[in-house]
Amino acid sequence: MYIPILFISFISSFLYNKNYDLSLFISILILFSITIINYDYKYLSIPIILYIISIITKFNYNKNINIINFVLIYYAFLSIMELLGHKYVMHCDQNSFFNKYVRNIPYINGEYFTTCKTHTQHHSEVEPDMTLNGNKYRKSLFMGWDIFIPLIITAFIAGLVSKKISNFNISYKYLLLISIISTFVWEYLWNKVHINMHDYEIDYSIKEGPYDENLFNLDIFKDILLDNHIKHHMQKGEKKGNYGVILLGADEWFGLNNKIIDNEEYCKKNINDNICK
Repeated sequence: MYIPILFISFISSFLYNKNYDLSLFISILILFSITIINYDYKYLSIPIILYIISIITKFNYNKNINIINFVLIYYAFLSIMELLGHKYVMHCDQNSFFNKYVRNIPYINGEYFTTCKTHTQHHSEVEPDMTLNGNKYRKSLFMGWDIFIPLIITAFIAGLVSKKISNFNISYKYLLLISIISTFVWEYLWNKVHINMHDYEIDYSIKEGPYDENLFNLDIFKDILLDNHIKHHMQKGEKKGNYGVILLGADEWFGLNNKIIDNEEYCKKNINDNICK
């Protein structure tokens, strides 16, 4: 649904105004607006921000259009990468291309299977009310420095593609800096918000991963993201979705944004699961 919307809106706009950058902006704006509206009402503040940006762009077109396109495309790629990482790495999709070939790649294979094991354990520890009945692995709740470099590389690749599509003239030096900052912020938000989503208290230090030693309260982010994460944990089996924890969007684009929990088929085979009681 969303890919055709993106292409149709871009082509229609381009046929009308013959301007690639403006057509790209309009199509992305439409995509993001529909996406956010299809999430919960809490996210309706975001389209307002986007439309304010569009007004600014209207009065300062030549200066702002490329950077806005870059930022929106970059966010979209990061959201997709969070979905892919969560679905195919953390949840160990046995049928994925990555699963079949990663075991032959030094270092990455160890991180992959460790992440797979700890995250699977995390899901087994989550109760229907989102509290934890234990925490066997600290890594199941936090993002550490050990994956910081691989994530920066991933973010840098996303930045290169975004730069190409948006025609934004940014140097590789600044692109690397943006990749480092965005990776740090993503891990920081995960480390602050994810633990609060499960109402669990555990000491964590910046020595282990991006953190602030409890200096800042980020409950506002938890309140916005919690409902989506609850649906991720509560939906079981093949229908599991809502893989975006911090960067929402990609689940909706790829039909994985479950708005209603349906475990009927799952519970027929897993009657003893707490979620089925």
